[in-house]
Amino acid sequence: MNNSNQSISDLEFTLLLEIEGNIVDERHDLTIGSLTMIKEEKTFVIEFNQSYTTYFEDKDVTVIECHFPQQHFETLKNGTKYNENFPDCKFDLPVTEISEAHNVLWLEGELEAEIKSMTLKVKLNETSSFLSNVIEWSEFES
Repeated sequence: MNNSNQSISDLEFTLLLEIEGNIVDERHDLTIGSLTMIKEEKTFVIEFNQSYTTYFEDKDVTVIECHFPQQHFETLKNGTKYNENFPDCKFDLPVTEISEAHNVLWLEGELEAEIKSMTLKVKLNETSSFLSNVIEWSEFES
């Protein structure tokens, strides 16, 4: 993926959580927080605020699909909300390095089901995209 002339606001981010069993009714017990992309000392944080929950009976999994809306990049350019909420983040991870970053998600809740996978899909256009595994903060810090 050639991203040399792209900015982060050109990308579309989708977070997919695949959870064992039918947790549609318990979805409110899981808080999906911010996702931090980290490569060495460079960081970038995105915060998902829109999600859809679907149970797939044939696979016995619930998929939570979260989106990072494009209008949030306007807030980021202004700097106010993100500098206040994430003061330690430098927001200096370039688009060319996003595919090589560790993607670390902050999750909280009393969900009793097993999270089978967490995947970040990053899409630039109809022909250019990549998938990356996501881990929880507890895994990253250990």
